[in-house]
Amino acid sequence: MHTVAITGANSFIGSHLMDMLSRRNDVLIRALVHKTHTLKAANKNIIAVKGNILKKETLSEFAEHGC
Repeated sequence: MHTVAITGANSFIGSHLMDMLSRRNDVLIRALVHKTHTLKAANKNIIAVKGNILKKETLSEFAEHGC
């Protein structure tokens, strides 16, 4: 299984990319989001990590496990 990290998963491009990748069975998605409840795709292959790309402390959690 491949792991894909998506920053801005709530954004226009990020949400479409996440929807497309979530249909694949061989991809695990780590999505960096501001608000986890606004994710459009509900899929067992999506791990939502609440954070901000500008804050180093939230990026360490987002990047763990091989991303």
